[in-house]
Amino acid sequence: MKKELSDTKYRMSKIIEAIPELRDKEQREALYSDLEVLKETNYEGYRLAIETWKRIVLMACQKGLLAANAQGQPAFTCIDSSKIAAQFECEGNCPAGMQAVIGELAKGGEIIQYGRFMGGSGLSGWARWFIGGLPLASLILRSAGVDRPSWYVVMPAVESIGSRVLKLIKRRVHFPVTDCLMTVEQFRQEFSSAIDGSDRQAMGAIDAEVVLRWLLDQCKVSVLNQAAGVEAGSIDAGVIKFVAPDAVRAAPVTQTDRDVLKLVGTFNRVKAQVDALQTRSSELDRLVREAVTRKQKAVALHYLKLRKHVDTSVLPPRLSAYHTLSHIVDQVQASASDAEVLSACEVGANALRALSKVHGLTAERVDDILDDLEEAL
Repeated sequence: MKKELSDTKYRMSKIIEAIPELRDKEQREALYSDLEVLKETNYEGYRLAIETWKRIVLMACQKGLLAANAQGQPAFTCIDSSKIAAQFECEGNCPAGMQAVIGELAKGGEIIQYGRFMGGSGLSGWARWFIGGLPLASLILRSAGVDRPSWYVVMPAVESIGSRVLKLIKRRVHFPVTDCLMTVEQFRQEFSSAIDGSDRQAMGAIDAEVVLRWLLDQCKVSVLNQAAGVEAGSIDAGVIKFVAPDAVRAAPVTQTDRDVLKLVGTFNRVKAQVDALQTRSSELDRLVREAVTRKQKAVALHYLKLRKHVDTSVLPPRLSAYHTLSHIVDQVQASASDAEVLSACEVGANALRALSKVHGLTAERVDDILDDLEEAL
């Protein structure tokens, strides 16, 4: 947390140095003065100061410098009005007119109070669509744990990130039945690159929730929220469905969508297992050859036994499961209706039962490896 704060302060100092109006002491003093007083004495000067601050605030927000959660994780879509003046501290002085800047930004619709934005106040009727009485905002506020009354969502920042997400998803979608679906966690991983200046492997939770709220308002996604009693991180912790390439708005998330997402998730996990085992087998083969070269017979035999165990006992059933699941996913992607999707899953179930006999796996073991697929059948 302290490292995050010191890093933020350092990066803010670089922003101040890079902005001519803040780097120049005389201009900075004018911007840091009481803008309410300036408004009464020099309205043109006041308007110029407000426009300058709008540009500076947007720039700092897009670099994640004006808001952070309790763990110090920066938000690239929000500002914290209670701390924004202190963030711009320079040579012991803080801007005295930031609340006037906040007021003007809010008046122009360039920022919206966080709770109002997440609650959908003023948004389109379709955007308020939800399941089981739990709108998107309920998931947000429950997961965030706080209401954030001093926070504002910066609309130009959100719109910029949201537009990049839509461009990325357009390139991603080849088979809408599978490619338009993802979990909230997958959304954060997939679209971290949509945030300029973020070096994180995943989009922050706050930014993801804010961007999803905006996408929902644009009718570009449907979101099925976490059901009561469901563990966080499970498939039911949040299912996102993007608008199909040939559609105007995203269709609601269905039970079939959830089953397909479970199937694809299982396929990806099995594929990762196969890749890891094949990498391990290659590594063991390298170690065997190195030990032989060094005439370390006992070591070579040890690694050889490990490789044989991987190649003959561990990898084959997973490789068979991978090929089976790959075939099922191909069938699902070629399906034109929910009935065809369910039929493909049923064919896959029969194939997996046959696999359990061929490889000596019990039905329980197949359930352990492919639990999510079994739930979808």
